Amino acid sequence: MALKSEGFVDIDMSTLESVFARETLNCKEMHLFEAALNWANAECVRRDLEPTAHNKRLVLGNALYLVRIPTMSLGEFANKAAQLGILTLQETIDIFLHFTAHNKPHLSYPVKARAGLKPQVCHRFQSCAYRSNQWRYRGRCDSIQFSVDRRVFMVGFGLYGSSNGAADYNVKIVPRHWTMPDGQL
Repeated sequence: MALKSEGFVDIDMSTLESVFARETLNCKEMHLFEAALNWANAECVRRDLEPTAHNKRLVLGNALYLVRIPTMSLGEFANKAAQLGILTLQETIDIFLHFTAHNKPHLSYPVKARAGLKPQVCHRFQSCAYRSNQWRYRGRCDSIQFSVDRRVFMVGFGLYGSSNGAADYNVKIVPRHWTMPDGQL
């Protein structure tokens, strides 16, 4: 969602390179490539350049080499990336050879897929006892609080409803500011 947001095209080159260099990104490389092209289009406009494939490549500079194009699927590469004119003819040939040949050419693009963020799940219950209605919620205000020793990204939460039919619930998520061990926020 962030890569496709309107504001993504407004970031500076340093931030763009920082995002593209992240080992922890959990997205398809094709989406990163498309985000690069969207950013390059906006950068061409900012620089009063015609947004041609050549100019997009020019404004992307070395940031393009942070996109792990060889980790796309062959179909994504062949049907999209290879046909947009951003890559040189030699790069296109070499990447096709990377996909298909036993003797792979040297590429300027990283060939190892990103590790991504490993999801960690926090469960309120140690077992499935709540499914047999052993929790016995009595209408009191209830909360869950946990602490972490490093920066985490919350990507969702689950809420179990009443086993006795429809009910209305109010949920409030309150993030707490915290300090990392080295004193940074």
